[in-house]
Amino acid sequence: MSKSTQDIRNTRGLSKRLAVVVVATALGVGGVAAARAATSGSTVTVCASKSSGALRYSKGGSCKSTETKLVLGQTGPTGATGATGATGATGLTGASGSVSPVTINSQTGSGYTLVLADAGKFITASSVAAISITIPTNASVAFPIGTKIELGQVGSSGLHITPSSGVTLNGGSVFRSFDSGSYQYGVLLKIATDSWVLLLPVPIP
Repeated sequence: MSKSTQDIRNTRGLSKRLAVVVVATALGVGGVAAARAATSGSTVTVCASKSSGALRYSKGGSCKSTETKLVLGQTGPTGATGATGATGATGLTGASGSVSPVTINSQTGSGYTLVLADAGKFITASSVAAISITIPTNASVAFPIGTKIELGQVGSSGLHITPSSGVTLNGGSVFRSFDSGSYQYGVLLKIATDSWVLLLPVPIP
């Protein structure tokens, strides 16, 4: 190989290495400017030579006709919403809440008509004489269907459950009675507009 040919190749190699250095330098300057732009919210302009591809940072934002203008730091359009993530694991079961005590409505007279506030209560009869508890019509007292009223015969005298005219109790219109003797229990349950069921009382051991 002649010396002149070798010199030409060396010159070309040096030119390529210089071009790489120029591009790297331009990218470094542009990168710093882009980082500053990202912090400040502005953009930076980089000019790329159409012939060599060399980059330079344009402080004024303009490029020559022999260069391609590149604007860095621009905000692109909003991307599409990503897919919904998987459902997380079920949380731990919370502590059990406290149980509210039953409200007691103690009756000592000979007669009592149920009122709306008796829903969910425990009505006790402790009179020495028999006591009659009357179930009013829905038109008089609109207990919700499903209302439960507990009954307890504390005294030794009888406890009678009497339906008002138009009210059925256990499918009939006559009163129902607890057996004689203390400490008996029963439940009234409203199953329709004017229909109630008396669950048979049982002695409490």
